[in-house]
Amino acid sequence: MNPLEDQQSLFALQAPLTQDFDIKIHKNGIILIFISNTCTIQKLKFDTQMQENLQGMTGKRKHGAATITEQMEFADVLINNEWSKIKTPVRAKLLEVNPQAETELKSGMLLCVYQPKWDQMNMVKGLIEKKQQNQELTEEEIKQWNNYVLVK
Repeated sequence: MNPLEDQQSLFALQAPLTQDFDIKIHKNGIILIFISNTCTIQKLKFDTQMQENLQGMTGKRKHGAATITEQMEFADVLINNEWSKIKTPVRAKLLEVNPQAETELKSGMLLCVYQPKWDQMNMVKGLIEKKQQNQELTEEEIKQWNNYVLVK
């Protein structure tokens, strides 16, 4: 049995395959998402109540992080002068609650980390690597990705 299956599965901030985010994949399957220096997001605003809920949760924490439960919205992003909600599909861990995030986005700011279920890891990794190499995704691959991570 894979050791990752023994751990609580952590899923990502839902993010499209755009230049807004830099995605790093560790060899253990953990995926980190950072704000890119080519990001088109003008502002990111963490929900205050969600931040309080995060900080109040028990369990292992790192950089002020805690587990987010299913389908909870935890941030708004302003892209092209329109606000959009960022959602978590299943479970997520917010690594950095940046008090300056309401007025300033820093390139390289760590937004979240997630660990896909092992059977999804190869699919997610393959799509990310293909996109980072500027390869065209097929309609089926886009559908797979959108079912997995998507800004709404």
